[in-house]
Amino acid sequence: MGEIIDVLKKHGEIKVDAQTEAKLMKISAATIDRRLAKSGRQYQLKGRSNTKLSSLLKHQIPIRTFSEWDDCRPGFVEIDLVGHIGGDLMGEFAQTLDLTDISTTWTETHAVKNKARVWVFEALMEI
Repeated sequence: MGEIIDVLKKHGEIKVDAQTEAKLMKISAATIDRRLAKSGRQYQLKGRSNTKLSSLLKHQIPIRTFSEWDDCRPGFVEIDLVGHIGGDLMGEFAQTLDLTDISTTWTETHAVKNKARVWVFEALMEI
């Protein structure tokens, strides 16, 4: 803490009186974390992902391990659907379907109106 306080004071980022500086020099990292925990939760981002876990889908998608996939051969792809939400999950917003070939790293993207199966399938067929 001492080094940080010195640097902040030197650059005019913090002004503390001698009593406060002395307390800051003695406080432990654990105590700081404990005291800031409540106020930290207040500023924590929540609900940033609008992806819902589907146990049915989870069991249908194979999990890749080091020995099962032939990534060296073109044709093995990873697909991601990215929502452009602008920080607000309410309403409908554009999506981008990203498809990347693992071997060649070739990437194709396609704008999708929303997550509806019809639009995603149409984008996949176009790609």
